[in-house]
Amino acid sequence: MSLVQTTDITIKLLANGTARDKLNRFVQYFTKFLVWYGQKNGFEKDTLARMSNLVAALACTRKTMRLGKQLDHARNISKSGSITDDILRVLTISKSFGLGLWLVHDALGWANTQKIIKLEAPKDVSRRGNQFWLFALVSSLMINVYKLRWNAIRLSQEQRILKANGTQAKDLSAADKIKALQVEKSNLVYATVSDSLDICIPSISLEYLPLEPGVAGLCGAITSLMAVWTQLKPLLK
Repeated sequence: MSLVQTTDITIKLLANGTARDKLNRFVQYFTKFLVWYGQKNGFEKDTLARMSNLVAALACTRKTMRLGKQLDHARNISKSGSITDDILRVLTISKSFGLGLWLVHDALGWANTQKIIKLEAPKDVSRRGNQFWLFALVSSLMINVYKLRWNAIRLSQEQRILKANGTQAKDLSAADKIKALQVEKSNLVYATVSDSLDICIPSISLEYLPLEPGVAGLCGAITSLMAVWTQLKPLLK
């Protein structure tokens, strides 16, 4: 790949709001990991303070950019009524409900930090926000597992059809259906891994998991890079 192509791809990636947010998220969580690592290994206090300030600045910036996103999740709840599968509908509503309330608490915490409002118990608000985030992530994980189950069933059926009928098909050949299902499976596995890692972040913050804060930082950094790769991949084709 030439320098011109690399520059073009970089510009297109940075022009994508989602990609920029995930890059900022990577820096935020990886720096949080470095702060933890530095505390364990005797980094200078000035260096640790600078990195902590960077984490706080990026967290504040990302919270600012998320203001109003609660409405997206409220709209998703209303749209979920059209989902015919009862289990998938309930889980989708649960996910959007959790994300919406997490962002409401996130916005309240942001407003308190910026001294727009004064919360009596900001730590309680933060804790409830993390609980709703965890609820949403568990719902998302359950959606992925449920879809993976049905994907495996459909994949098995199409493989049997292909084996019995060869390449004969009416609208779409069994081979093409299998290819589409395999792509879907790959995406679902990718999402499942991402959700599984992200679950560690609020779980550690809420002390549900007895792990060091650095683990949460590392998990957040990994899932951020996974999200950036999702945005980058189409640009490489």
